[in-house]
Amino acid sequence: MSEHRRLASVLAVVEFLLLFVILSKGVTALSLTYDEPAHVACGYTFWARRHAWTWVLKYHGHPPLINAWSALPIFIGYPDVPLERLPGWGRDYNEYTRAFIGTVAPLETVEVAGRFPILFLTLVMGALIFRWAADAWGGTEAIIALSLVLFDPNLLAHGRLATNDVGVTVLGTWALYFLWKWSRRFSWKYALGAGVFIGLTVVAKASGLLWAGVGLLIMLGAGLEQPQKCFTIWKHTLLTGAVAFSIMWAIYGFAVDRVSPFGIPLPGAPHWESLLSQAGWMEARRVFALGNMYRIRVWWYLPLAFLLKTPLPLLLLIPISSWMVTRDSGDKARLLIPAVFGTLYLVAAVMYFPSLGYRHLLPLHPLLYLTVARGIRLLWDKVGKLRRLALVLLGLWYGARTLQISPYELAFFNKIAGGPTNGWRYLAHSNTDWLQGWRALKAWQAHTHIVFKYAGYEGFTDLASYGLQFEPLPPARNASASVFPLHPSPGDYVISAGVLSEGVEGDFDAYDWFRHRSPDEVIAYSLFYFHVPPSTGPAWLAQCTFPATPLDEISIASGLEGIHPRRIYFDCSRSWIYPGGGTTGGWYALHEALFQPESLASRLNFRPVRPVESFIARRLGNATLIYHQHHYGRNPAFALYELPPEGGFLPTLKDFYAAPAEMIPVDLLASQPMSSPVTFDGPLEFIGVKTYPEKDLLDVETWWRVKDAGPFTHPVSIMAHLLTPDGEVLGIDDGLGISPLEWRRNDVIVQLHRFPVSAKKAEAWLRIGVYRLDTMMRYTLVGDARNDALFVPLSGLR
Repeated sequence: MSEHRRLASVLAVVEFLLLFVILSKGVTALSLTYDEPAHVACGYTFWARRHAWTWVLKYHGHPPLINAWSALPIFIGYPDVPLERLPGWGRDYNEYTRAFIGTVAPLETVEVAGRFPILFLTLVMGALIFRWAADAWGGTEAIIALSLVLFDPNLLAHGRLATNDVGVTVLGTWALYFLWKWSRRFSWKYALGAGVFIGLTVVAKASGLLWAGVGLLIMLGAGLEQPQKCFTIWKHTLLTGAVAFSIMWAIYGFAVDRVSPFGIPLPGAPHWESLLSQAGWMEARRVFALGNMYRIRVWWYLPLAFLLKTPLPLLLLIPISSWMVTRDSGDKARLLIPAVFGTLYLVAAVMYFPSLGYRHLLPLHPLLYLTVARGIRLLWDKVGKLRRLALVLLGLWYGARTLQISPYELAFFNKIAGGPTNGWRYLAHSNTDWLQGWRALKAWQAHTHIVFKYAGYEGFTDLASYGLQFEPLPPARNASASVFPLHPSPGDYVISAGVLSEGVEGDFDAYDWFRHRSPDEVIAYSLFYFHVPPSTGPAWLAQCTFPATPLDEISIASGLEGIHPRRIYFDCSRSWIYPGGGTTGGWYALHEALFQPESLASRLNFRPVRPVESFIARRLGNATLIYHQHHYGRNPAFALYELPPEGGFLPTLKDFYAAPAEMIPVDLLASQPMSSPVTFDGPLEFIGVKTYPEKDLLDVETWWRVKDAGPFTHPVSIMAHLLTPDGEVLGIDDGLGISPLEWRRNDVIVQLHRFPVSAKKAEAWLRIGVYRLDTMMRYTLVGDARNDALFVPLSGLR
């Protein structure tokens, strides 16, 4: 054996040992994920009730091979579970699975015994990729390919779970390897091997039919490409197909039965019925992606998952390696079969697979490992020392990011998505939170002694099964506590990534309050802990009545627990109110129609929605979005902003004049100017003016403070006339969008006066005052009964 081959062998052994260690760590660290109990129950039933097990397929929707492989150690250890006496037997698979998991063995036993068979298959995947790369190119490519397997977070995530995603990928890759070997020699033994593994793949998972279809197409295509050998090739094809079909049929006891809805007898009828059942189930799925919920299949879902969940070093190397490999006809030929399968599989996955998780892309990974391994070798041979160093750094980056998140690779997201703690903003389900973090949560509770309120989806197990102390919130089973979405009651909350993404069934925004806050702690990258401190809640709730009031009294009561803020109603299209002058904190509720359509950043909760009106945007400048109801239900869609107590934001004004309204502005320049505040003989005190030149408009804001305690029974309006220095009227925009019935002492009111662009003259003056709408009587200044208007030169004013 050469020195090079000896070194490759030593490195391979080290990598396999490390792969085993990484996978084993997750076997005991992760709680049972959502799908594992259903797969294990199906596999156990296959072994224990060979005469009456096929009923589970109609509900489970998956062929039994990998399930049976996972459940074999459990069956050997616990062969006498009375399945027929379990609730749900023969009629309700979910109930049956839940009862089975609670009966068969301790959870720790189910986790370890059910996962090690899949761990073994993952090791086989590494060996298979190593062998394929070595056969195609040599030991260097084999070591690189095995390294890619070793630190692939998405393979590791599922390579230790008792599900069928990795199993079907391993068996399918084995089938492709035999087809690859067959295409180079046209040997009967390789045709037989391909048939065996295609058959096993078909009964591993519903998608196994793709390997069968593509494999037979490849063999038939080889016959057309080489007509001189077509007879031999097609005989091999017939053998491969016959063997694959026989294995599939044998799994179902060579049974022939009618398949509904076709009504015709077919070999292996339970297999076809399970596929039909799964097809119907896929159509009914809700899909979360990019901050939205969809009721349809989203064709870009899997490409998005690939972009966000593939490590960046691998993303960078895939196109470079593909370009390098396609430049050499020999390399292209060596990768033709996995490339043909990968292309057709990807098309089928994008068009027809459920939008559920990255795991459906795992069958593409063997092609990626082989391509990138060869590409790295070619790059290494062609570039200088500096670029070789860059390749080494990419490799270290690739491995370090995976080791950093291990054993919680299910939640892996790359830096494009902002890392694993931000993944919930983009995708859900097995991409982020598949219930894998409950053991970590148990360890966290043992350390902190915090009894928390839990909002998260539960599968066939629950937190109580792991000995956790908690108060369940919807959608957790047996939830008794109420949810107050606008202001959660004080306490400790653990919100799962899935609930942050999707809310609960029928209420996408049930926990939106938490989406706008940074968690106090993140557990297993999938569970978010929030401490909500004791609070008196908002002192006031000001609702914009334009175009409709967002919240009625019932919604306020159900959204706030024992909190009774002051209610205020105003027309925010032209007016604004700072209750108490901004010295107390409170909330603004505004209708969705007042905001621009959501951008990607706002859907992902990186940025609040933007108001359409610049006036509203200015007034919300210091406020924080705390809740956003995206959909219309009992209430219209709306946004809730919180304004903290603040000071120093009120304008002051100098060099304006008091005079009768009939006065000509230019004649006032010889008078003594005034400074704000100025109190009128009515309930209001003038504070100041702000101007905002727009493209086609001039926005003028007049600011007022309520001085009297009230009650105020007369309708009041603000006079606002734009004048030339000679008194010519350029524009009139009187108004007040807040009824005096809403006023209290020290409230600050801002009124918007909007004038056309022609009014933006350097020497324009603003004439303002306060008058009663019922009598049109102008209020005069306190202690100055002659003057009922203020004149403000707008030159240079902001």
